[in-house]
Amino acid sequence: MLLRNFIALERDLDPSALVSHLLQFEILSPDEWEAIENKGIRRNCARELLLTLMRKGPDAYGVFLEALNKTHKHLHDLLVKSASEPTESDALEGMFDSSLK
Repeated sequence: MLLRNFIALERDLDPSALVSHLLQFEILSPDEWEAIENKGIRRNCARELLLTLMRKGPDAYGVFLEALNKTHKHLHDLLVKSASEPTESDALEGMFDSSLK
């Protein structure tokens, strides 16, 4: 879901609003947060946070989603909504599956 919504997340996300939650649940280490913070402008920090989260696995995504629900409700809702929508690859897969029957 992060890749699917990367542009909106990168544009609207304020990583500093999420850091306490992500540190508390040990999704980010203090060193990782420092590396994110060192990226400079907010958009670069958001990009680095998203890339870091993508390497963390599904538990990190759940904690990130909880944090978004508290701090960036519109982004939380966007991720939840897009999770329930089929992707282009799902549609293509369905086309190929039906042609094999």
